[in-house]
Amino acid sequence: MHSRYQRPLLHICRIIGNLLFIAGYAVVLFGNVELGVYIRLFGNLLSWPYFYKIKMWDMITVRSFFAIIEVAKMIQILFFT
Repeated sequence: MHSRYQRPLLHICRIIGNLLFIAGYAVVLFGNVELGVYIRLFGNLLSWPYFYKIKMWDMITVRSFFAIIEVAKMIQILFFT
């Protein structure tokens, strides 16, 4: 059993993933699109296991939709610029 101040690994990954998702969006808006897309995609990957464990299918669907857009942008950056 976890004490009040300990957090399971998946919970920590969710927090870090959400922070990276938001930070990546800011980087896309105010700086480097390529770096922002990588940050957002990594944030998505960190938070998916938590959402899967607690069966938040709506969050998995929304994050998957964003991940598809990010992968499409990565392909565009890597191969067509």
